[in-house]
Amino acid sequence: MDRTLTGDQGRCVFTSVKPRAYPWRNHTNAWRPAHTHSSLFGTAFAQRLVTQMCFPHDPHRACDPLPRSVTDRAARDRLVATYRHDLSRRECFLCHEWDIVLDGPYATWTAPGATRPPICGRSPTPAPAPRSPNSPAPPTWPGW
Repeated sequence: MDRTLTGDQGRCVFTSVKPRAYPWRNHTNAWRPAHTHSSLFGTAFAQRLVTQMCFPHDPHRACDPLPRSVTDRAARDRLVATYRHDLSRRECFLCHEWDIVLDGPYATWTAPGATRPPICGRSPTPAPAPRSPNSPAPPTWPGW
C-alpha cells in the first residue's frame, strides 16, 4: 500500500509486484483475475472512489462478475491496463499504463437497479439494493 499525489496533469507513476489470480467462493471454480485496487480521494474523505485495474490477456476476466457488472463494454475495457513495452526495462520490470477517468463523457456511470450480466452462461441477476447506513456490514472472508 502506498500513497501519492498527482502532478499538474493528474498523473502519477508507481512500481508494484504484479498480483496473481486467486480463488474465491462466488461460484464453482471461481477465480478473480490478477488485479490491483486503487482508492482515490477528492478534497474530502467522503469523496472516495475505489476501482480496480486488470491486466491484458488474463483468462479469468471473462468469468469475473465484478468487471462484468460494468455493462458498457467500452467502460469495462477501460478497466484493463495497456502493456507498454517501450517503457519496460529488460530483466527488471514490465510497464503497464492505465487511466482512471473521474469525470466527463468517459466516466463510468452505474444506473440504479441495473441488471448484472450473466456469470459464465448463468442467467443475469439484479444488482443489489444500496445499503442503508443502518444495515449490518457485509460478511468478510477470514484473513481479509
